[in-house]
Amino acid sequence: MKRRKKKLYLDTSVISHLDQRDVPEKMQQTQELWEVFKTGKYDIVISEVAFGEIDKCPTEKRKLLYNYIKEISYIEYATTEETDEIAEQIIAEKILARKHLNDCYHIASAILTECDILLSWNFDDLANAKTVDGARRIKYLIMGNTGIDIYPPHMLLEKES
Repeated sequence: MKRRKKKLYLDTSVISHLDQRDVPEKMQQTQELWEVFKTGKYDIVISEVAFGEIDKCPTEKRKLLYNYIKEISYIEYATTEETDEIAEQIIAEKILARKHLNDCYHIASAILTECDILLSWNFDDLANAKTVDGARRIKYLIMGNTGIDIYPPHMLLEKES
């Protein structure tokens, strides 16, 4: 029986780290994972929230990031009223504060597109135990399962034994 591909949601930090020279190790790991993305090993989701954040980058970086995005196959997710409702629920449950509204939208988008993993370099707000537990609780309330993880990109890199 053929296993389905894992579905990954990319938050803006992942895409941004493709050109993040002040943290060369994270940039290298992100670029290595991007090479894997080019093979089609995963189904990728990028939301309009991430594109909106990329649009705020300086011109040269924005162009570079969009060129990287063109290299992979992905599904673009447009937010809906349901996305708004879930983002508000994340705030109401005190998983994240309103000042992190875009991060709430990233979680909501990942849940609604039934992603297995939300990838993020944002350890303060997303890739931490409190937020993972909260995202799983919200997903359980909405879909009856808790199948979502939040990982930094390097956790998907396979090391040679």
